[in-house]
Amino acid sequence: MGCRFRAASGTGFSVGENGGTTATDLGLRTMTAATSLSELNRGQGVPFDASSNLKITRRDGTTVSIDLSNALTIQDVLDAINAVDPGNLVASLNAVGNGISLLDNSGTGPLIVESNAVAVALGLAGEEDSGDPANPLVGEDVNPREATGVLTILAELEQALRRGDDQELQRLTTLIDDEINRFNQVRAELGSRLKLLDDIENQVRDQDLVLQEKLSEKLDTNLPQTLTELLQQQQTLEATLALTAQSFRLSVLSFLT
Repeated sequence: MGCRFRAASGTGFSVGENGGTTATDLGLRTMTAATSLSELNRGQGVPFDASSNLKITRRDGTTVSIDLSNALTIQDVLDAINAVDPGNLVASLNAVGNGISLLDNSGTGPLIVESNAVAVALGLAGEEDSGDPANPLVGEDVNPREATGVLTILAELEQALRRGDDQELQRLTTLIDDEINRFNQVRAELGSRLKLLDDIENQVRDQDLVLQEKLSEKLDTNLPQTLTELLQQQQTLEATLALTAQSFRLSVLSFLT
């Protein structure tokens, strides 16, 4: 049924399914069973500790607590949930988009995943209260991709400041430092290129002076000999100009990609 693409400036993008398996088959899906938990939430991962088990209140009112501290991938999470009550409590990847879906046919009450650090990091915190066991609790996509560059960082910085998201601000601080270092490298490279152009300009001027001197000296001498020497000087000047033209074809954009 095709792929599902979602993108928004400053908030990342994702490639998910649209009811089929096309994105997975093409290797484009951005959240698969093989996705490492350390990659989730833009590299911040999932904060496992003894007090942060995944806690699920099933439709029959019973509660299960699942220890995911040994999980390394999304598949490990799915396996741990599916082992609780095989065939009745079922975890799988979302059929549309990305994320994890939960199905529970134990009753007709609400299906609830308690909101804690683990549940939020997995995109599973929430409730499905339709009372229909066929309706899944659909988790959020917690593995978005993001464009690189200053504009994306600034957009995400604004959003993090508005939310007061200290963890995201720490991540963005590292990215800002990386961009500053990159710009310093570009500036140094541009400085080196400009110095090269200055040196070439001086060489061209020196060659011009030499040509003028040769022309002045040889006006009254043998014409064939003068033309030969002038041709040699012209070839030297043309080689210098060719090097200059090659250097000028490098623009600032060459260093910003």
